[in-house]
Amino acid sequence: MRERVSLSLESARHPVERPGWLQRLLGAGERRDPEPVAIRKAAEAMDLDGAVVFANLDGWPRPPVVNGYIPDVYAVYEDREIILEFENDGSVGQAQALREDVAFASWADASEGREYDQIVVPGGRGGRG
Repeated sequence: MRERVSLSLESARHPVERPGWLQRLLGAGERRDPEPVAIRKAAEAMDLDGAVVFANLDGWPRPPVVNGYIPDVYAVYEDREIILEFENDGSVGQAQALREDVAFASWADASEGREYDQIVVPGGRGGRG
């Protein structure tokens, strides 16, 4: 029979004042990126509102490719489709964000019942969680 070994993630030499590397990796602490948090909140709200929701986050079905790009959130209601694209202060004016904005806006303009919105999340770092 093998012995069970119990390991502690905390070191006796280091006080637990701030999260260690493993806790930061797993998302503990104050350094959370507000962009994926905003994406998740929007997806959850639309889901509660009765939409079939796809989100570019772990744990959600992946959104379809729309005009060559994958939106952050794609929601289908009975009478409309919605794309939400989240950017941060630094990425909103970059070429990639501008191309996505044009692609998603033209998708929305191509048919009634389609909506698109680009949302700038202050302090976002562009990560996905």
